[in-house]
Amino acid sequence: MQNSSSLTDEDRKPWLAGISNAAIENLCSSSTSVVVASCSALKIKYRDQIRAAIATANVTARYYIKTSFIYLSMEEELARELVAERHEKKRHFMPPEGVRKQYEDLQEPEEEEKDVFVVDANQGRGEVMDEAVRIAESLL
Repeated sequence: MQNSSSLTDEDRKPWLAGISNAAIENLCSSSTSVVVASCSALKIKYRDQIRAAIATANVTARYYIKTSFIYLSMEEELARELVAERHEKKRHFMPPEGVRKQYEDLQEPEEEEKDVFVVDANQGRGEVMDEAVRIAESLL
């Protein structure tokens, strides 16, 4: 991604598995009851991969782990501006040109994805965070 080439679906599989496994391990091996993981699950099949890993853990570990997604919906131009600003300050590895490909790959949550909650990320950072926290708290 540093050179503006996107990860392929195959590139993402182990990364998504790692996120799922880390969340499962934290829930099953500690006294915590909530784990928050952050990732860009741009496509439905990426979200489905995480759902499938959790479903398997629920069967094999005999736990009930609930999965929910908070989708930050943002206009492409704003995303490009934010990435450009962070890239310039060396706080983001992807150059702003890579944002276009991310939006090409993006599959907005579908109506049947009842575990996806949408937050309008075009508003200020504080408002986005407040809304995401409200959603997360409502799920507990």
